Amino acid sequence: MNNNYLASVNKVVTYFNQSGSGKVFLVDLGLIHPEVEGWGGRYHPGYQTHYRMGWELASFISANTGWNCLSVL
Repeated sequence: MNNNYLASVNKVVTYFNQSGSGKVFLVDLGLIHPEVEGWGGRYHPGYQTHYRMGWELASFISANTGWNCLSVL
């Protein structure tokens, strides 16, 4: 829900990929935007944020695997 740890996670991804894995990825889904997407319960992301982040993740996976994304809505 924030990007405070993004640099640290990126270092871990780089470490594992330099160690020979090459299959570790970081998908930055950005920040939540409650003023646009609204809130869920108890200040957690709401439906719109989950939908956006899910679509971004699916698109990333599609781009890196060649699998097609299916729109369900």
